[in-house]
This record gives sequence, structure tokens and C-alpha cells, in this order.
Amino acid sequence: MKEDSVESVKTSNNYNKEEWKKKKQEQLQNAYNLIEEATEDIGKDPLFLKSYLDIQSRFDKYTVRNALLVAKQMPNALRLKDYNNWKKLNVNFNNKFPKKILILEPGNAYVNKNGKKTTPYNAKEVIDVSETDYILKEKNYDKRIILQAILHDSPIAVKVVDSLPNNKICEWDKEKNIINFVRNDDYSYDLIIKSILKELVKADITKLSDNFIEEKSLCICYMICKKYNVDIELNDIDKISQIFSNKTSKEIKKDLSEIKEIQENINNHIYNYLEEKRKKKENQNVER
Repeated sequence: MKEDSVESVKTSNNYNKEEWKKKKQEQLQNAYNLIEEATEDIGKDPLFLKSYLDIQSRFDKYTVRNALLVAKQMPNALRLKDYNNWKKLNVNFNNKFPKKILILEPGNAYVNKNGKKTTPYNAKEVIDVSETDYILKEKNYDKRIILQAILHDSPIAVKVVDSLPNNKICEWDKEKNIINFVRNDDYSYDLIIKSILKELVKADITKLSDNFIEEKSLCICYMICKKYNVDIELNDIDKISQIFSNKTSKEIKKDLSEIKEIQENINNHIYNYLEEKRKKKENQNVER
């Protein structure tokens, strides 16, 4: 894909609407082809699966298809904006023609001839922050507050116990619908967060699917922990990738959508709690 293909057609003095439209259609088809390639890679390449999870953790508002597109084209992407939105921030690009990657953008919904509401998609070019001189600030999170956010109004109670079988730190009791957590003052917040979060996720997964609960819970826990800078590794990536092998593209996308849905629900829960704390703190500062 030529990086400036559409822009050159669009901004040329000899602007040709039909040629620009043709380029956009080619980009859209290219995007769909990349999505299919990326979906196949999920089932064949454990390292690509990890790249996808990393991208979905950083771009948690992106759809599964867009996360697949970014992972396929630029797995190290950190922040994406289109050309005009970067220019609004008064940034400079490192090169005259910065590298652009394709994602899908929903168009205007319409009712087709069968009376069904349809949303068309367009290909959109975006640019990563690494192509600019913009300085990206890393977010710092108070792990204690993140743990509070996870436990706040949780549908499953956490019970502190002295020990668990097989030296486990944490375990969801499905019959009693309670999470047992072993008491230990030496545990770090990172360890507590990822241990409890994984068990909470398991309970959510059973509502959607009873297949590969352990593997899917690891994926979701990993993405959420990465978002909030909780120390976590994905040592079982080879084992996890096997759940997608021998599956059709449609089945893989369904699995990824299930994982995405739970990730989004938990992230929204944490975000709402953090916003509530932030606003409360602001109000207290105003009153002083």
C-alpha cells in the first residue's frame, strides 16, 4: 500500500473523484483482506495472538476487527490519529510521508431494499505517535485504587481464607459463587489484582460460553492488567493459542468478540469508579 496513495489523489490539482473513490474501495478491500489474514494468524501464530492482545489492551475501545488490523500492520502502535487530528495538536511528522495504517470507520447507517438497517464501513488511514515528535506521557495508576475499583460493587464476594488446595493463591468457588483469597501480608498489589481479576473473569465467561474458560480468562486478565500497568506475563501463550487452532474465521472472531465484551465491561466498571473518585477529589479541593 502506498502511504500517500489516497492523499495524493485527493489533493492533486487534477483531482479525479472517480479515481479517489476507486482508491478508497481498494483500501477497503485491502483492509478486509488484512482482517482475514490476521484472523488466520490468531489460530496459527502464538506471537501474533500476543500482539493482538497487547493492541487490544492499549486500544480497548477499538473493535476486534480494528485491533486485528493494527496488530497486523503496526503491533507496536501506542496512539493513533488521522493526519488532520495530529496537525490540530501542532505536531511535526518525522518524515514527509509518515507511515499510515488502515482501520475501519463506520459510515452513515441506512435501510436497505430488504428493510434491514445497514451500517457501511469505510477505510480510514491513521498514523501512530511514533511517526511524530509528540511526547506521549505514560499514565501512572495507584494499584490500591485499581484493586478497589475491581472489587467495588462486584457481583461476587471475596472471602479471605488461610489456605487453599494445591498452594493456590486465589480460587473461584463456582457452587457458592464466591472467590476465596489466601491471606498474606507479603503479597504485592500486582499479584492480588491479577489473581482476583482472573477469577472474576472466569465467572463472567461462564455466562457467555463454557468453552476454554481458563484460557479466555488469562487473555482478558492480561489485557486489563496491561492497560493499568499491572505486572503480568503471558507464559501460557502457546497453550492459549491452541484454542483457536482448527477453527474457522467466523468462530475465531466470535471467540475474540466474547473476550472483548468481558474486557470492555470490566474496563468500564473500573473507569467509572476512577472517575467517581476523581470528581470527588476535585470537589473536596474546591471546598477547601
